[in-house]
Amino acid sequence: MFEDSIKVLHLNGDEKNILQAEEAMVKIPRTGIFLCTGGWVNLTLDGVNYHLTKDCMIVYFAYSSLHITNHSTPITGTLIGADLETIQPLLYNVSDFNAIFVIKQNPLVMLTLTRINRLVTYTTMLENTLEKQKEYDSMLKLGDTSIIPAREIILQQRKLLGQCLMLEIISSFIKSGTVYKLDNRRDDVLKNFMESLYHNYKQEHEVSFYAQEQNLTCRYFSSIIKDRSGQTPSTWIATALLVEAKQLLQSTPFSVKDISDRLNFPNQSYFGKWFKNHTGISPLEFKSGKAIKENKEAELAKFIQNNLFAPDKQF
Repeated sequence: MFEDSIKVLHLNGDEKNILQAEEAMVKIPRTGIFLCTGGWVNLTLDGVNYHLTKDCMIVYFAYSSLHITNHSTPITGTLIGADLETIQPLLYNVSDFNAIFVIKQNPLVMLTLTRINRLVTYTTMLENTLEKQKEYDSMLKLGDTSIIPAREIILQQRKLLGQCLMLEIISSFIKSGTVYKLDNRRDDVLKNFMESLYHNYKQEHEVSFYAQEQNLTCRYFSSIIKDRSGQTPSTWIATALLVEAKQLLQSTPFSVKDISDRLNFPNQSYFGKWFKNHTGISPLEFKSGKAIKENKEAELAKFIQNNLFAPDKQF
């Protein structure tokens, strides 16, 4: 659902351990932005220190290393998070501007009042649309099918507003007169991998599959993906599988065997060992809610931080 793929959180100044990143460095599972509207915050993003003040915006990409070292009290602003499948198409091929590579070089930008007002407008409209959809969804569950046409319109509005918001964020980083020189071939390899990954990760767990799609050796393919994204192909594949497995375990009635089959693991036993190896708990323990009590995002961050996936590791 779209409301799960894009989320908006307004900080009013009394939040503790924002993004779970104040006590220690974490790996952020979503791509997102933080627009600071009051106070200041010091943070480290992928080893680089940044100081945000009022009217600053910073963009972080999925699985970046983040540590919020300190901030003013209060600190106010808006957090907008999006999953990779939602934002991926918008980060490439916007005219001649490949956003993911340019923004990664300098993810912090100071915004004009006009730009801030546009971002606030799109954000507010998107939130109102999501609330309206929830209302329609509730009515539909009660059997009121008369709202289906109106709900379909809301779904389209929701999609377009999300795109407008993301494109407005991206346009904040385009500087007039700047020539953006990109390694088009290597960037295309990463782009094609990301597109293939989100269509095939449930069935294809091997790096060799994605390398062969682009007629590349596994070693050369892996070196390109690591160079252009900061993560190995194995890490991207494993992360996609973990996110999907956790969602199915937590939000569906499917059995562990059903989920193992859906994700194309050899058998339930193999899936159980794989899941426990990467999270520290069994699928059944996760399904029972233990992971929520023990902070499932911290478990995923710990897994990635400990580098359990070597570049050449296969499933």
